[in-house]
Amino acid sequence: MANVWHKIAVALLAGVATGAAAQGAAAWKVQGSGVPDTVIANTAVDATRLALAELATDGYGLAAVDSVGDATLYVSPGPLLMLGRLDVVGVTLWDDREARSGWTARAGEPYHAGAVAADLDHLLSRYAARGRLDARAVARPTFTPEDSTVRVDVTVEVDEGPIAESAGVELVGSVRSTRRFASRVAEVAPGSPLDPYEPDAVRRNLEATGLYIEVGRPELAREADRRVVVRVPVRDAPPGAFDIVLGYLPPSAGSPGRVVGSGRLALRNPFGGGRSGELVLVRNPGLVSRLDVTLRDPFVLGQPLALDVAFAGESRDSTFSRQQLQAGLGVRLAQGTTVTATVAREAVSPGRFGAAVVNGAPRVRGSDVWFTGLGLGFVRVDRRLAPRRGVVLGVSVAQGIRRRTALLDSLVSDSVRAQAQAPRQQRLRGEVRGYLPVTHRLGLVTGLDARLLVSGRGRGGEGAVAYEEGELFRFGGAQTLRGYDEDAFLGNAVGRVWGEVRASLDAVSYAFGFVDVGYVATPALPTRAASREVYPGYGAGLQLATGLGPVTVTYALNPDLPVGRGKVHVGLSLGL
Repeated sequence: MANVWHKIAVALLAGVATGAAAQGAAAWKVQGSGVPDTVIANTAVDATRLALAELATDGYGLAAVDSVGDATLYVSPGPLLMLGRLDVVGVTLWDDREARSGWTARAGEPYHAGAVAADLDHLLSRYAARGRLDARAVARPTFTPEDSTVRVDVTVEVDEGPIAESAGVELVGSVRSTRRFASRVAEVAPGSPLDPYEPDAVRRNLEATGLYIEVGRPELAREADRRVVVRVPVRDAPPGAFDIVLGYLPPSAGSPGRVVGSGRLALRNPFGGGRSGELVLVRNPGLVSRLDVTLRDPFVLGQPLALDVAFAGESRDSTFSRQQLQAGLGVRLAQGTTVTATVAREAVSPGRFGAAVVNGAPRVRGSDVWFTGLGLGFVRVDRRLAPRRGVVLGVSVAQGIRRRTALLDSLVSDSVRAQAQAPRQQRLRGEVRGYLPVTHRLGLVTGLDARLLVSGRGRGGEGAVAYEEGELFRFGGAQTLRGYDEDAFLGNAVGRVWGEVRASLDAVSYAFGFVDVGYVATPALPTRAASREVYPGYGAGLQLATGLGPVTVTYALNPDLPVGRGKVHVGLSLGL
């Protein structure tokens, strides 16, 4: 009899569909024991579909529409379907309980075929993450009447299929990056089993290169040879960038105002293999200049080893010049974690003024040293530009024996003379950044920068034995202590603790206020006494995303500067 009524209902629905469509969306009354009161639909056909779908969700999967009246559906809900046994067969990767992890269908609850189908999709997505794209799962229900309900026992039959073979990573939208490079970066080796497949890790690895403005969600696709390629939509960043930072130092001590600055030219992935090059030129007051050149290959000879070669040259008027050539070989231990072994040669040559004798000793002596060291880098941030959450850590240590030119006869002790000419030195460099969101737009950034040089002393403890001016660190300016002049301080132990409060304007732009607290320890030198000083600074700034690139403006002060005579720094990054 129910089948007869169902046929009548279908005929009635067909007859009224046209008229109801003309009326537009309306509230359809649904009458029947335990059924929804109304549904909103354009036509009787839509109203019937919605009503039956809602009933099926509540466990009335056998409900039927008996008849259709004036904006009214007369429904027989039928018996309540209750889920009985839920068995999964054919699974070898997990046990029965693990296989049903994350499922919404539960034994003893109303049975809904759509919920079971969604659970099977979830199971197949887990198989895909293990490289089994051909896995299949079929639900076979069995209906058993029990008084006023019907028990539904479901057996899920699983065919796990073979593990797919990877064809690597293809970047959709990139005009430079090769598949070979993308596969290495994403750690998806061609020809290997695609097990496990972690799309989030693939995306993070590609984002971490900084070579792409945008990285989309990875998708799997079959190739003609049945292998599976991971396709990732990306937008290439410019193949090069030119950054310039300019600072204005107000007049002081009778000197006019001065403009200082630095420029950086970077080439990124120009030939598709991830290689990069960088050139930095710094020009500061007092005939001080510096040139840095860095080349990097992230996969030397196709191996997961990164090779960095860098040259740094510095000229400080007629006091001294310093050159350093360094090579580093790094290996990535885990996502965002890299260990690098380094070797560097540094040479210091005194100029005419630096070779002058002061207090019985030359201001700067010629020297050279080979440093060997080890570095650790860790990066875990939510995004590369203007991070909101995460940590950045970089630490390196190096040591070597510095060979200096002979001391003057005033140092009579042979042991002192020997240690003064060949002291053992250790260098430590550290950088820490922490990013923490406070509200939707407000965030905190904290940091620590430190550089330390430890040099062996002679038995007499003379400062000139341990340290030379040409070997020490320069500190202060736009990249370190923003409220002070460029390279204003000299020491063997320098560092700063700083913090910023950032108010986000968009994904890249933000306004910020900052506080810097610097520390400088200077050893005894022929031209100055030993000292330890703390230098606070503070200010505000703005970073804006423009059509040319990010622009940063900073106004910085220290306690000795009036508000109207702060340090102004402007930075601009241009894509090439």
